[in-house]
This record gives sequence, C-alpha cells and structure tokens, in this order.
Amino acid sequence: MNSKRSTAIRSAQLGVITALSISASVGAGAGSTQRRTQCYDIDLGAWAPRMKLGEDSALILPPRRISVAPNETGAWRPIVEFARDVRAIENRPGSKHHRGYWRTLPDDSAEVVFTTGFSGVRLSVHRVGANWRGVGETFWDFDRPTQRAQVALVYTTCPSK
Repeated sequence: MNSKRSTAIRSAQLGVITALSISASVGAGAGSTQRRTQCYDIDLGAWAPRMKLGEDSALILPPRRISVAPNETGAWRPIVEFARDVRAIENRPGSKHHRGYWRTLPDDSAEVVFTTGFSGVRLSVHRVGANWRGVGETFWDFDRPTQRAQVALVYTTCPSK
C-alpha cells in the first residue's frame, strides 16, 4: 500500500474514532453527571390559580428532596426513552409521589415528572449553574384547570448510604 493511501486511511480512522467519542460524550449529557447520582432540594412556589383540591392536593406535591440516578432497572424505559430514575429522599407531608423520572432535553433543560399514571406534576426546568429553575405544572386525567408554580431544584449532597 502506498504511503499516501495509508496516511489517508489512518486519518479517516482517527476521524471516525474522534466523531464517535464526541457523539458518546454529547449523548451522555454533561460528562459523567449522567452516570452518577445527584441530589436536589425542590423549592416549590405557590400554585396559581389557587384551588381547593381536597384529597387531590396530594397529587400536586413533589417530594422535598430527590435523588436522580441512572435508570439501571429500566423501570421507565417502556414509557420514556432515556429517562433517569428519580426517588424521594424526603417527601412533603401528604405527598403521594415517591418515584418519578427525569428526561434531559436540548438547551440545558429537563423535564421531571411525578405521576400516579393519571395525574401529577411536571417540572420544566433549565440549568442555572449547578441548579435548575423553571415552572411546575399540574396535569389531570379529567377536565380541571392547569395550575403553575415557580420551581427551583437546588443541588445538594446526597446522603451517604
């Protein structure tokens, strides 16, 4: 094989390896953060419009503190592709939500969902440094107005196991 052709093949191989490496790191999100557990305190503002929900108010209360980990069990895979597993570390009094999912979206944003399978709360957030800020929104399996509240996910250290 001549040296020009050999050099061209090596350059092409190096280009493919580089492209695959870049693709893998972009697909994984912000480096190793997609592969390790992170914890956040959820600060929730007041819901608007204000409504008397009775027992249903438990469905719109996300946990107070959560862990976000790789979805190793595959529990959310049939429902949401590439979802990360969210678990309550500390729940709010009356909340029904102990698990949820985190879906990373383009432009440093994410969707965090807590649901009974019918009703619940969706947090649409964008990254601000180590934290996330955005809006929480209720959803129902029947006709009821959507409520919205400001929300912040504040990075915190995870409890030791």
